[in-house]
Amino acid sequence: MIVVVLFVVFAGRGAEKEPLSEAGKAAQILRNSGPEPKAPLGYLFNPRDTPEFAWQDGGLVETFGVMKIEEVAWFDADGKRFGKPDHGGRWVAVVRSQLPDGRTVMRSRTLFARPEGFFLLLPEALGMQLEETDDAASTPLATHRDEVRRLTMRPLLEAINGGDPRGARLAAALHEARQEDAEQRLRYGVEERARHCELKARMAYLDRGVRELPPPRRIKEPAAAELHPETESPLAEEERAELDRICQGWADESGAAFTSLVAHRSGILHHRAFTPLDAEGSPINLEYRADIFSITKSISGMLATRFLDAGFFELDDPVSVLLPGFGQHPGHTPTFRQCLRHQSGQTGHGSWGGVGNVWFDHFVLNGINALQPGERHYSGDGFDLVGSAMQLATGETTTRLLHAGFFEPLGLPAMPWNQMGASARPTVFQLAVLGQILANGGRYGSLEFFSRQSFEQLLPTVYDDLASPDPDNKNHYYGLGIRWVREHRDDDGKLLFSRRTLGHGSFSHSVFLIDLEAQVVIAQVREKNSGKIDAKWFPLFLREVSGTVNRR
Repeated sequence: MIVVVLFVVFAGRGAEKEPLSEAGKAAQILRNSGPEPKAPLGYLFNPRDTPEFAWQDGGLVETFGVMKIEEVAWFDADGKRFGKPDHGGRWVAVVRSQLPDGRTVMRSRTLFARPEGFFLLLPEALGMQLEETDDAASTPLATHRDEVRRLTMRPLLEAINGGDPRGARLAAALHEARQEDAEQRLRYGVEERARHCELKARMAYLDRGVRELPPPRRIKEPAAAELHPETESPLAEEERAELDRICQGWADESGAAFTSLVAHRSGILHHRAFTPLDAEGSPINLEYRADIFSITKSISGMLATRFLDAGFFELDDPVSVLLPGFGQHPGHTPTFRQCLRHQSGQTGHGSWGGVGNVWFDHFVLNGINALQPGERHYSGDGFDLVGSAMQLATGETTTRLLHAGFFEPLGLPAMPWNQMGASARPTVFQLAVLGQILANGGRYGSLEFFSRQSFEQLLPTVYDDLASPDPDNKNHYYGLGIRWVREHRDDDGKLLFSRRTLGHGSFSHSVFLIDLEAQVVIAQVREKNSGKIDAKWFPLFLREVSGTVNRR
């Protein structure tokens, strides 16, 4: 039996902070439209009855004229290209269209062809069934089992057979899970986004093929510092008790559970999970995950540094070196540096699904004439544009690239994320390991993730549009998704940590601080911001950590 757990995420379009220009309005209409298979076949069809596609209007014709579909490329579940579908199973249609002004617009869709002999797809035919209940159980579920089954299966039956795109994806997933190579499919992450990503890259680079991101290098020099979760450096009992007291008080007053890790010179001083005493349910443990919001940008910057180190691009290259469609718009195309430093001209976070939308770069390209690189707006969309370039160059999702590039070589589990500017959900140990890599200048144990030279390019530098930058102003310096943290001081105004302390803020008040000189790594993972309560407890926590480190 196959147990299916469905997570449905609705990614909203990034809101514009200023009124849209005419070019912006036109781009919005184009982004809100897309090619859809015509009825009655729709997303679920019979083999050899190839669906035809047509663009939804929604003001498209009035704004641009008639959209012409030039080509539909069909790929089966094994990635083989066909002129049209001729057998059952998953199919991906990559639709290439052209606007009257000559611009190319690309989109892709997942469809499902009914296996031979099936007119109506039943969930049981795909290997899914409702769990049987114990007849002896004195519960309403046992008493009304048949009714529950009907109510549960009916909407699923309608979703699979009713032409809904989500139903087609569900049918494809269940069908493939029954195949002999299901384990291999799961191991290599061949899910919806990964499949579209691979096919997009293959079509874009037919002349040279995609490139692999090299694995971290093995080094023969003395190993760099590592964190080991099963050991902690000895702390005086009163020091540990005080850190526990502060963190538990913070959790109790804020009502927010969190995990915390403090390391000094690779020795873990404090690694604990804190749950409010009055919280309902089970307390969290050290495997707890939560959205760290904008700290995600620092992780994205580290992944970009791996690509920089491998020679995929230089920071001042335009993104068109990996995203060919942007090459026709040099005045509106940002550089990689601009994208990773909030200077791409984009203004949103997760717009149009972010990098989780395989065609995100085309959505940006659809409104390229409204883009003004060099303008500074705090935004995650520039990071997603770099993520799109990484995906297109390698044919791999950024989720897989991050796992293969950092966590997998260290034997750590994968980290959920679907946008480059927010959404990462690490454990506190995973976040601290990334911090230790930065503290080591790009190394961890016997692995070098990027060279010292590449690490230096990641570090914050001044924005060149500032005549008199303030070294202590966090808004005047920025690196690749990371900044200098110089605002935490004691009562006498003295910095708690060195001036070479890296980090990033977070909407949830998660914490990511790395003192490069003192070799201190501080990480916290929490799910919500508690405003003034955080402002009360966070300084107390940092002062205690600083004092503990200084006494060692």
